[in-house]
Amino acid sequence: MARKKDPFCEAVDKFIVKQTIKENKRYLERKKKEGVKEGKLANSFSPSFISSKECLRAWYYHYLKTPEDPGVNPRLQRIFANGHRMHDRVQSMLNKMGVLEEEDIEIGIVDDEWMISGKVDGVVKRKKGDEIQRLVLEIKSINAWGFSEVEKKGPKVEHKRQANIYMWLLDIEEAIIYYECKNSQQHMSSIIKYSPRMVEKQVKNKIIKVLEHVKLEEIPDVCYNGAIKDCEWCNWKERCQDEGGKRRKNIIKI
Repeated sequence: MARKKDPFCEAVDKFIVKQTIKENKRYLERKKKEGVKEGKLANSFSPSFISSKECLRAWYYHYLKTPEDPGVNPRLQRIFANGHRMHDRVQSMLNKMGVLEEEDIEIGIVDDEWMISGKVDGVVKRKKGDEIQRLVLEIKSINAWGFSEVEKKGPKVEHKRQANIYMWLLDIEEAIIYYECKNSQQHMSSIIKYSPRMVEKQVKNKIIKVLEHVKLEEIPDVCYNGAIKDCEWCNWKERCQDEGGKRRKNIIKI
């Protein structure tokens, strides 16, 4: 039997949900006023989205800006809010360190050929020999289990993929990925080199496939069986369930 919730506690929880949604909205509006935009393309791929999702159907929905399932996920909103604050704090400290490029902390990117639009957390500079080297900056907050994994194995594949998209579009050869653990506040940084093979296989080839589906007005099949974490967190899981697909083995739990 579920524990009865105190009315005051319930009121506090509801207020925090509403306030978090407002803060996230204000954050995005502020970034827009500062000139950091996701791009001006009517339809486009966001590097942060396509680097974290494998499913072509999700890419298809995302590219066409398909309306997401109704309802607000309070936990997801709080995750976004904490991530925004952490990004602002780290960027501010790196700016004081004098390693961020002066033009912009965050840099908007729009590529008409590959229909990509988004923003990079920043570009940092370091002296290497007699030259000043530019590196893409990616800032990530991560839980304790994930942090222990990147300590052992290095940056997560999806984070390397995202950094590689920015390196490709900005013509930069290296990136620094900064991790901060949400549980313990431990932190670490790793430098990775640009991988043309990763961009070709995991980004360009998939974009070509999705755009072909768009041209044919043919929705791609699902890439998963509906029972894994990526499906559970998908913004279109209800819509996807209605679309069907030969690969689906289980009904998505909603």
